[in-house]
Amino acid sequence: MFEFEIWKSICLFDYVFLADGALEQDNIRVISLEKLLFLKALGMKVDKYHRDLEMIVECVLRERYEKYYINPLTH
Repeated sequence: MFEFEIWKSICLFDYVFLADGALEQDNIRVISLEKLLFLKALGMKVDKYHRDLEMIVECVLRERYEKYYINPLTH
């Protein structure tokens, strides 16, 4: 039904560390945005991970500042 990979650890950060703060959705754990951001930052020398990192930061800032009607990316 879903495509996914199972890893024992990522950069020696184990499942317990990565599962902390995960969202539970229909018996599936989804890594927290903060942990995803952290992992992308670790791999940011890889172009794709760096683009992912920028996209996540943009999303976080947009959500944070949306309630104040300010676009932090243009100020």
